[in-house]
Amino acid sequence: MCVEVLREEQPIARKDHICNSSEILIQSLAYMIHNLTFAEKREIVKARRNNWAIKKGERYNKQVNKMDGEIYDWKSIPAIHKICIDHDLYQC
Repeated sequence: MCVEVLREEQPIARKDHICNSSEILIQSLAYMIHNLTFAEKREIVKARRNNWAIKKGERYNKQVNKMDGEIYDWKSIPAIHKICIDHDLYQC
């Protein structure tokens, strides 16, 4: 079953958060590294320097999603989220 996005917003972080999209990207990075643009690689390096975290004061994507009847929050760095979408890294 696919993910249904119930709500999406772009707040500014009041504290550090884990980037869920980074976890997906890290799993796929080894086989896709040669297909990334220079700008994408630059965003990955920036995220890695921040320990793959959304830092306090940064804008981030926040979604409330539903999958298989379960509702959960998904937080991500916008640039990393875009890379995951552009390279079809999300499951369904």
